[in-house]
Order: sequence, then C-alpha cells, then structure tokens
Amino acid sequence: MRVVFAGEDADDSGLDAMTKLTPASATSSGADGVHFLLPLPPGLTEDSLELFGFWTYEFRVGHAQKWSTAQGRFGRPLRLAGIQHPSPRLTCTVWRNKVGVTVSAPYAVTLLDGQSALSAAFADPLTALWFMLYTQVTQTDGASHRNVLLDRQLAHVLMPPQPAGAISSLGLNREPRGTTTFDQKTIESLLSLLGLPTTSPLSVLAVEVLPGPIHRPADVPRVAPNVPAVTEDPLGRQLGLRRILRTSPLVAVPAIC
Repeated sequence: MRVVFAGEDADDSGLDAMTKLTPASATSSGADGVHFLLPLPPGLTEDSLELFGFWTYEFRVGHAQKWSTAQGRFGRPLRLAGIQHPSPRLTCTVWRNKVGVTVSAPYAVTLLDGQSALSAAFADPLTALWFMLYTQVTQTDGASHRNVLLDRQLAHVLMPPQPAGAISSLGLNREPRGTTTFDQKTIESLLSLLGLPTTSPLSVLAVEVLPGPIHRPADVPRVAPNVPAVTEDPLGRQLGLRRILRTSPLVAVPAIC
C-alpha cells in the first residue's frame, strides 16, 4: 500500500515505458480526440528499409498528464501483429540522350536481422517495376494541363559488377535497381500519332507491383489451352488485378543537350 499526501510531487516513473500516439487533426482547429497516428519506431526514418516488413505493437490506455503511480499508469495490453507502415518512398531517376529516355528506380528490399534477404540465386527481386511515360498537353480552353500516357515498359534488373566471391549477390548498393529505355523514334511516333509536336514535354514515373499470379475475376475469360499466354499487363488491360506496392512522383524528362 502506498500513501499519497496532498501536495506530493508527481510520480513520473514508467512514463517513458510506452510511446505516445500522435493525435490526428480532423480540421485546422486541432485534434478530433478519436483518431491517432502511430509514430515510426525510434531510430527509423520514412526511407528505412525496415518499413517493408511487418511489426507487432502493444497498445495500452494510460495516464500521461494526471497524477499516477508507475503500476497504475497503463492499463491492460492489446497486442496486434502484422502491422505494416507505409512503404519507403520510391524515387525515379531519368536521363536523356539522342537514343532515348532511360529511367531507373530501386526495388523493394526485405531485411533479415538487419541484412538484405534478396538473392539472385532465388530469382530476386520478385516485385516488378513498371515505368510510365507521359506527355503534357494543354486543354482546348486553356484552363489546365493534362498528363497523357504515351507508353509503359517493364523494367529489367540492372546487374552491377559482382564483388569477388559473391555468387548470389545483387550488388553493393542498398537496393537492386531496375531500368528501361524508351526509344526516341518510338516516342516521336507516339507523339505524331496523337497529333502532338515531337518537342512536347515529357515526364515519367515508376510503379512497383507485388508478385503473385494475376487473379482473374469471373467475367474475364481465361486463355484457351492451345492459345499462347499473353504477356502480363497489370497497369493496362489488367489494371486492378494486382496490388500496387508504391508509386513514385512524376519526374520531368530533361531536354536533349
């Protein structure tokens, strides 16, 4: 039994045992008192590869501002497994020459005990990177600009020089990268097909989709056994049948020097 006297100093013991959730603001006036945001674990940033994994958290209701003893500060635990934070940001790198527009982006990397779990011997990476090529046009009334999709291409894994003795390594970079090139003649042909000048501004973005078979809804007919399999198109005619992991911002393509 502990006897508490009037005017006794507050007991802050155990206050740092749990991480306080961040109140979500419904409006500019402040928090709504109902929704809260889960902060990132200590030591991690929005670009940490650990965020590709799943986390287990313990939630408790506690007293933060009012007087409380350490034993009575937090209530019963609610343990939740399989929580996933937003994936690290996907960045798209682009450069251009007379041959075409070359784009590159990193694949998602899973970690095991702090080390990359990807291996070329097991056909990693298993996610797929797609690059989308857009052109910018102005509406007829001049009210705004629109992005018009010209082409999309599947990336191939960029295999860097292998370090000595590393048979299954995917390189010395933090993440393996995917790349592809949009041919300049093809770009000009696509622009001409739309009646646009070949000097129209261009931009690209990267989309990473998760592995696994395409799940066909009941109204999509299957390919007959004697018909060759059609190349997968998860961002075109099969859009919505495969989960998108993350998307990069739209990046402007520089002009040819």
